[in-house]
Amino acid sequence: MTFVTTWLAVAGAVGMSIPIIIHLLWRQRRRPIEWAAMRFLIEAFKRNKRRLQVEQLILLAVRCLIVLLLGGALARPLLDAAGLLDNDESRAVILIIDNGVTAATTPPGAERSDALARHVAHAIGVIRSLGPSEAVGLITAARPIASPVIPPSVDHGAIITLLEGLTASQSPSDLAGALRLARDTVTDLQKDGRRAVVYLLSDFRAGAAPLDQPLGDLFAGLGDDVLLLASPPAESPAPNVQITDLTPVRRLILPGAADGSQQITVHLARHGGDLPRGASRLRLSGDDISAAPRTVEWGAGQADASVTFTINYDRALGREIGLTAIVDDDDALAADNTRYVTLDVRDRLRVTLVSPPTFERIASIERLTPGQWIRRALRTSDQSPIDVIDLPPGSVDDVELRATDAVIIAQPDRLTESGWGAVRRFVDRGGLAIIVPPADLNVHSWTEVFASHLDLPWRFPLEASSHPNGLLMADEQPASELLRLLQGELPDLTRSLITYRSLSVDTASSQAEAVLVFENGAPMLVIGSPRAAAPDLAERGGESHQSTRGLVLYLAVAPQFPEWTTLPIQMFMVPLFQEMVRQGLNMIRSTQRIEVGDQPALPGLARAAESVVAPDGVTFALDAARRPTRPLEKAGLYEVVDGAGLRVGRVAVNLDPRAARTDPQSAAAVAAWLGASGSWRVFDPAQPAALLAEAETGAALAGYLLTVVLALLVAETILARRFSHAYRGSGGVSTTGGLSPTLAGKA
Repeated sequence: MTFVTTWLAVAGAVGMSIPIIIHLLWRQRRRPIEWAAMRFLIEAFKRNKRRLQVEQLILLAVRCLIVLLLGGALARPLLDAAGLLDNDESRAVILIIDNGVTAATTPPGAERSDALARHVAHAIGVIRSLGPSEAVGLITAARPIASPVIPPSVDHGAIITLLEGLTASQSPSDLAGALRLARDTVTDLQKDGRRAVVYLLSDFRAGAAPLDQPLGDLFAGLGDDVLLLASPPAESPAPNVQITDLTPVRRLILPGAADGSQQITVHLARHGGDLPRGASRLRLSGDDISAAPRTVEWGAGQADASVTFTINYDRALGREIGLTAIVDDDDALAADNTRYVTLDVRDRLRVTLVSPPTFERIASIERLTPGQWIRRALRTSDQSPIDVIDLPPGSVDDVELRATDAVIIAQPDRLTESGWGAVRRFVDRGGLAIIVPPADLNVHSWTEVFASHLDLPWRFPLEASSHPNGLLMADEQPASELLRLLQGELPDLTRSLITYRSLSVDTASSQAEAVLVFENGAPMLVIGSPRAAAPDLAERGGESHQSTRGLVLYLAVAPQFPEWTTLPIQMFMVPLFQEMVRQGLNMIRSTQRIEVGDQPALPGLARAAESVVAPDGVTFALDAARRPTRPLEKAGLYEVVDGAGLRVGRVAVNLDPRAARTDPQSAAAVAAWLGASGSWRVFDPAQPAALLAEAETGAALAGYLLTVVLALLVAETILARRFSHAYRGSGGVSTTGGLSPTLAGKA
């Protein structure tokens, strides 16, 4: 044991010797005085001698202990400095800081500091209230959650520096994930016999705390060793205008198309207040593209609005462009005032038609093959922007499919195993495959190979169904994104369509999304994606919001007239195949939605792609699965580059508008949401460390010692009175238990 001031230790030892010296002095023998009845007194004394000695030793021990403990209580700060007699090291404080996108919310008012600044100030106040040996852990709740100081550390200065450099992320808050990590940390601490305090610092706005998603009993079973403290939910409204989506009619633009693809719609929403009347200014710009700003007039209580721009793409042909929509609003959250989208402006599309080529001149439409009908539907004139390339079934491989946008397989029964493998890899890279049954088969055993290679949950009969009287289309067709632009005309286009043979997916034993259906309920056209084409981010501990897999379309009739169907001679033939190709490719691009915090697989990128570069110049390398090696941190237009640094593509990264909702939530609702996970208490923001005493392993050692000293003083008074055997006689008060001073001295 060491002492900072040696004389205090000496004084304590000397002080402890005082009761002993007094006891020894009291034990001095006195000269006995003989007198007549002394024999009887000596006999009485001998009978009580041992009891008196025990009483005196008890008093001596109590008095020595009083002096010793009093000195220990006074010396305790010195022992703390040496790291001795310290029990604070059995406690750890875990700080969960909500630094998601809503942490940048700045409600209107005199103090223009965001929520994160307040949370950091509270966290620093808690740290500064701790003892030097109390550990602190830090977890940040923005997705993906991070644990910069787990396991907890006693380096308070470094943790404060880390907190002061913390900034609000543009990714959603993952409070549930952060709490799970805190729970695991507490479990590890308990294994070491340590107690924990968990601080959850958040405003609990609608975007950060989804109250409709229960937390579960995360801290159940951890006992009373855990104190759960949460900041009070924000009560002040935070009016905010956000861009929720940027929706072009098509993401794949072809010149001269009269399909409305020049239009792009910006969707806006308002949150966080009473929603009074107002106006917002909206701008849309991009590469060599500009549009006049528009003004959105908000009515009282209006929460949603949309504005449509018309864009001229003539100066952007033949390349991928990026568009940026910005709403000029001085609102509570700036991060969601901007949104991005990429468009592929093409001068031509390349479609590979897998069908035996025919060179003879056909004199009658009854002799046209399905491949010839499909070619005519796609390339209606020499000026058509769709190039159709014939490819024999036996020649299908990765090289032939590398430069194509879509592949239509009119002879699937003639594809080899390697050919199907090439088609699967093509779809995995983000390609479009359209399959039609061969017209000249009775037994269709190829369907099992097709469904197996493309990993589709579709089942087919071995033989095509015959409909001698003709099978009509259903009066009401499913709503489908694939035929969205034709939806209003479908009843007229399909009314006279008659089918005599069909090979439909067995819907009773399959999971298939029908786009067109016959009157008997069987699907004429289905759409799907390979089930395991790309690993989901969820398998790596995150959440996937996008799929860059391609699409597979299956048409249940061979376009051959008149054996199978009247489709080839119907007006519906051309728009059907045009939309299958154009809108199919557009849907593939539309599903490639990437949000801040994602670590998405991007198999649709060029083979040469090696990394993506953020707008601020930060580079994210791509692994073998075309996945960034770490999550994308900011919204914006990212350049995809090859090993030489040349751009080979572009992707748009946006924040999740649901995560940026600034509506305050009631304290009762938040308390109920948190209460399902454990016994949470709300701390006072003015004194965030006031409740820490509830997590102490005991009172301070000095307090314990002083309490014991007071108890011993009371006990010493009672014992001294009792052991004195004092009584009041005629000659006054006797303190010798009825013995003469001479005999008492013998004791």
